[in-house]
Amino acid sequence: MKRIFGICIISIALLAISCSTGIKFPPSYKVPAANITLKIKPLESGNQEIYIKAEYLAAPERLNPKRNVYVVWAATMNEGIRNLGIIDNENAETVKFETLTPFKLSEIFITAEDIGSIGQPAGEEVARIDVKGIK
Repeated sequence: MKRIFGICIISIALLAISCSTGIKFPPSYKVPAANITLKIKPLESGNQEIYIKAEYLAAPERLNPKRNVYVVWAATMNEGIRNLGIIDNENAETVKFETLTPFKLSEIFITAEDIGSIGQPAGEEVARIDVKGIK
């Protein structure tokens, strides 16, 4: 009985892990110390939950040229480039970003910008990852 219970617990844990896909952004020349991870979780509603965790991401004010915010962008299959929101970073050791999107994604990228409420990227790109193969 204990063995069956243990197998059930392991199966549930593996199922929870498999519901979201975690991938690392490639190293960035602009923020080389940053370790940025992306998870995309498909939801029953058809939306996708986007979760980004960044460790050792320098505050945008420390970049050259200085910027005010990091903006997360989605390159979509049919809707062009969309602003997903800003990463709130006060030079913390670890920062997190979460949002929902209905779009079919091809890439996720992060730029350093002067303002976060812009419709198209204007600042320097600090990280990009291809997500077309993620389901």
